Amino acid sequence: MMEVALSSPEPLIHFAIVCGTRSGPPLRCYSPGDIDSELMDAARNFLINGGILIDFTTKVAYASKILKWFSIDFGKNEIEVMKHVSIYLDPSESELLFDLLASSELKVIYQPYDWGLNC
Repeated sequence: MMEVALSSPEPLIHFAIVCGTRSGPPLRCYSPGDIDSELMDAARNFLINGGILIDFTTKVAYASKILKWFSIDFGKNEIEVMKHVSIYLDPSESELLFDLLASSELKVIYQPYDWGLNC
C-alpha cells in the first residue's frame, strides 16, 4: 500500500508550497529524483536572503512570520525553532546563533509579512 501521509511534520514543506507573496519563498519547480536537496536549497535560500536576519551586535533576530505561523513544525518553542533555522545558515553564523541561544540573550522579532504578489 502506498503511504499518503508523513508520520511526522516536514518543516521544509513551508519553503516549497508557497503562495507567491513578496515575503514568502519564491515559487520554483522540484524534481522527484532530487527533492530532498532541492528542499534544503529552497530553505537555505529563503532564510539567507531575508527570511532570517540576525544582528549579533544587538542580539536580535528578525525572522519571517512563516517561522512563527508554522512554529510547531520547526520546534516545540522559539529556541528550538531558532536551532532548526541554524541548520541552513553558514557555519560561522550558525555557531554565533547557538552561542546567543545558550546565553538566553537572543530576542526574536517577527518581520511584517508583505502579502503583495511576487511578480
